[in-house]
Amino acid sequence: MNIDGRVLSFLASPLRQTGSTTDFERCFAGLVEELHDPLRGYLFLISSDASISEEIAQEAFLKLHRALLAGDGIKSAKAWLFRVAHNLLMDHARQTREEVSLSDDHIARYVDQRYASVVPSPEEILLRRERMRRLGNAVKTLPSHQRNCLYLRREGFRYREI
Repeated sequence: MNIDGRVLSFLASPLRQTGSTTDFERCFAGLVEELHDPLRGYLFLISSDASISEEIAQEAFLKLHRALLAGDGIKSAKAWLFRVAHNLLMDHARQTREEVSLSDDHIARYVDQRYASVVPSPEEILLRRERMRRLGNAVKTLPSHQRNCLYLRREGFRYREI
């Protein structure tokens, strides 16, 4: 059972009813450790701002913690967390009137730098850039909800979770 399942099953356990939160807090800390980097990475892809991504991620984990302690019927903490974080980021963007884009050039460069495992040849670089340019143009034409679905899929969500 993954950490997500342990936290959710803990909430239904007798320990939850006796008021002991030590095990819950330990399970929740494991959940934070497991999901913090993927959540922050997803938010960074959307916002292009590391500090905003971190702030929104922390706020989303705080909301998850409160919701779990309140006994809200959360079936998948991961799906719930990503949805709430996405909504918080969209609210932040509306309040600050920032343009949110997932396909900026600096994001493409960041992804290339982070995930490049070998140094490609100049020809491979040229072909990759052309493919990325075409893919970026195709992604830009998608409605925002479809783009977000692609990025959630990239983070490992299954179709039903998205």
